[in-house]
Amino acid sequence: MEDFHVAVDNYLELCQEEGKEPEKAYKGSFNIRLSPELHKKIAIYAMEHDITLNCFVEQSVEKQLATVY
Repeated sequence: MEDFHVAVDNYLELCQEEGKEPEKAYKGSFNIRLSPELHKKIAIYAMEHDITLNCFVEQSVEKQLATVY
């Protein structure tokens, strides 16, 4: 465990020396707000395609990002 702490300390020191912000850890979840009408459309689509709302959003975001990256 001490090796991990040393590695993190070294990383933070390197970031400071280079004037960079350390990378932020992401937990993989976030809340979004939609209109009730859009929420209903997504829920119906998800049910018709036997997927979860989460799966629908993830697929939609991945599809959108594929056009950018």
